[in-house]
Amino acid sequence: MTGDELWQQITEYYLKSRDFNGLPVRIVELPEDELKVKLTKLIETGDISLVFEEQHPNPYVKCLKPWSIEKQVKTLKDYKDLTHVVAYPEGKRLAAEVKNKFAGKPYSRVMAKGSPQLDCAIFRLDVLERYRNDPRYRYKFNDRVGAIYARVDMGNEEVFIQSVGFAYDDQMNRAVCVFYCDLADLSKEQQNYWKHYEISGSYKPHPDFTWSQVYGQFPEQATLSEAFTTELKVINQLTFDCYGQKLFKEDYWDHKRPKELAFLIRPTAKELNGFIHILDKLISENIDKKFFKDKVEPENETVRKDGKVIVTPKGSLQMLEEWVRDWFKPKYLKPMDDTFNTFKKIRRLRTKPAHSIEEDEFDMKYFKEQRDLFIEAYTAMRFLRLILQNHPKADSKKIPNWLYEGKISTY
Repeated sequence: MTGDELWQQITEYYLKSRDFNGLPVRIVELPEDELKVKLTKLIETGDISLVFEEQHPNPYVKCLKPWSIEKQVKTLKDYKDLTHVVAYPEGKRLAAEVKNKFAGKPYSRVMAKGSPQLDCAIFRLDVLERYRNDPRYRYKFNDRVGAIYARVDMGNEEVFIQSVGFAYDDQMNRAVCVFYCDLADLSKEQQNYWKHYEISGSYKPHPDFTWSQVYGQFPEQATLSEAFTTELKVINQLTFDCYGQKLFKEDYWDHKRPKELAFLIRPTAKELNGFIHILDKLISENIDKKFFKDKVEPENETVRKDGKVIVTPKGSLQMLEEWVRDWFKPKYLKPMDDTFNTFKKIRRLRTKPAHSIEEDEFDMKYFKEQRDLFIEAYTAMRFLRLILQNHPKADSKKIPNWLYEGKISTY
């Protein structure tokens, strides 16, 4: 067998396999010494790469970029057992072989030309709108990684795209990222739909997406939405232990968490207002006024010029602020002032679009505005929980360590 024949065997195996699998070199009918010589020459010319089991637990798919030529050659020379050494075609020679194969399937073509399975393509955020708004699909995200499911007969679901993540550039502009291997599994129509939204730039996947999907490790930090609803839950636990009543009507924890409590899919004024609406619903509308019975007067009394007294019910935020300021006397007031100013700001922002008709607008600034507001809201909720921790009856053991230590991803 010549070197060219060996390359052809590797390439045909790769292109005909279901998932662009590499050729296990153990099946090549050559003596080991001769095989190593021919493989080494093909590596040095850039026509193939080898994946060793030390590089990835599954060397039969090229998940990551190959090692350097020098490292491949040295490793092959010293290798005693070729059982799990796998060869892949590479470079211009492979591109010429692919030619017009996979016409109309851009991501299958990228894979065929040798892209690692776990390299990502980057897309505009609004690529996900189709799946969010179409009842034939269901998508589930936690602001770092998610999946899209297609609904099939009898109400069953099948995985449509297994891993969808988010990426950021140096200015913290947000985008969607998907592995080429998942894109290559899509139909021709779906591949071209995604191709329409593909963008370039210096985007990098969120590190938690990389660690969880590429290396199988759980992220150490929680998302803002996870942290926010966990704060609600902990505050309810603390107030129940200390006062026998819960401050919030609902903690919206875990599966009850609204899908709108997440970073924007489409950065528009309408989407931002929808986020503000759900945020206010979880804060001011969620406060149980019954909690303040015998703690705060429920009404305001205002004397008009004619001497008549006007009685109006107090809002939930006013009652919360009066109650906290009455019993908690910190040395520095600014964090407390910031907390209640944030709650009032969210309420005010929600009220504005509710009483006016505004044109929608697409602008990346809305993603940045939402992120800043989300961080403010979480910081305010965290401070409220820290206040309650000072109560003599508060049990700090009920606070998760990650929440206590502030291990929160803010992007």
